Amino acid sequence: MSKVKCVVLVSGLELMGELEERTESIVLRDVVQVALVPSNGRMGHAIIPWLPYAEKSEFSFTVDNILTIFSRAVEILNNYNQIMGSGIQIATASALN
Repeated sequence: MSKVKCVVLVSGLELMGELEERTESIVLRDVVQVALVPSNGRMGHAIIPWLPYAEKSEFSFTVDNILTIFSRAVEILNNYNQIMGSGIQIATASALN
């Protein structure tokens, strides 16, 4: 099971990264922002490095700043892994048929 999760902050910002849960906070590592963008007449997604000039690649958020935490669709997780992770791709159900 992937530790990579999406976190929506109360500000509406959607972040994605390797999640570590703590008692009163979470830590995200290798964080990207996920944004909806128009693509060929439809809505697609863009994965944008978040705070790319920060000295460290991990960020803490208190639980009162978090709206929700969830797992992303396989296609978006694969894009994240290509950019930030191991590059390992997870096969979708349609690819297995």
